[in-house]
Amino acid sequence: MPKLKKAYADSRKKEIVKAAWISFMEKGYEKTTMREIARRMNASTGVLYTYFKSKDEILVELQASVLKRIERIYTEMNKRDSVRETYAGFFSHEFNYPSENKARKDCRAMIGLYAEALRSEGVRELVNSSFRDIEEGGAKLIQKGIKNGEIHAYVDPKAAIGFFQALEWGIWMQIALIDGLDVKTHTENIVKILMGNIWKEERE
Repeated sequence: MPKLKKAYADSRKKEIVKAAWISFMEKGYEKTTMREIARRMNASTGVLYTYFKSKDEILVELQASVLKRIERIYTEMNKRDSVRETYAGFFSHEFNYPSENKARKDCRAMIGLYAEALRSEGVRELVNSSFRDIEEGGAKLIQKGIKNGEIHAYVDPKAAIGFFQALEWGIWMQIALIDGLDVKTHTENIVKILMGNIWKEERE
């Protein structure tokens, strides 16, 4: 396939996956149709069927793109010498919402997607593979932190990453459900606690 045609096809597939992702979060996987995805793109269903035979195939592509994103994040995170600074930067980025309304909208959408995972095996596979990839990449960073003396040796790397993910999901739940929550202050305080429990005192 010529480069220009491949570049166009790749770009078009990304548009479809993005539109599908929004639909899955807002309407749920089961209620999302190919027509709904096409509508969000201002395209015909024929365009979608050019690249994907069904929304199941779109979900598979979405899963692959999520895993690639996780891989890119950990590649960037591994470039820093300090694991502590790496995680501090990561958490600041993850919990940095442009507005409280946007934070609640995004968190409610994520919770909706996870609720959908209870009903759809495909969505559950997406959540599981994402969790495992984060667990694997994060555990390697924790091991690096133990080796260079930033993290206590007794810390179990996979358990630490499981805790981080549980905390992140819990924060999403709080932001989505608790009315009047000061999102910025709440997340900043949690990150302070998070950055203080597994780490050794900073060396002078």
